[in-house]
Amino acid sequence: MSKIRSIEVGDYALVLDEAYHDTREDMGSNIRWLASCGYSHSSTWNRSRPEEIMHILRVTKVMPKTILAEGEIHHGFRRVEPFSGRLYRDSVIALADTAEELASLRETISSIGERADEEIRVRAEKLVQPIEERFRKKALKELQKALPHLYEGVE
Repeated sequence: MSKIRSIEVGDYALVLDEAYHDTREDMGSNIRWLASCGYSHSSTWNRSRPEEIMHILRVTKVMPKTILAEGEIHHGFRRVEPFSGRLYRDSVIALADTAEELASLRETISSIGERADEEIRVRAEKLVQPIEERFRKKALKELQKALPHLYEGVE
């Protein structure tokens, strides 16, 4: 599996779906959002599954700027449609001899952002917890002061 080798007929290609591919950017820039599980303030790509974002297709013809490829394209959880068509070469993320290698790579790169997001969430909760407790206690005291008849004898 290599991004350096040339594309050959019969290779399996991990291809970025055109909905997520900005042709004005290089592939590194296009998939940078995976480091944050696909979430940014301007998009919510994290709601899509890896199979919908990155397709595994078999190359059937190689041309200077494009390839012909075939396979299956996933749309949502239930809709899978056959694909046979032309794609820009720069939409190829990686190449491999087998579809299984690319499926493993797709899962690996998809999980990177998920792990980072989970670690950020856990650490943020630890930092926020004392602050949250302090403000909740303050809010409860204000509530008790505003409605003393409901809190008589309660501390």
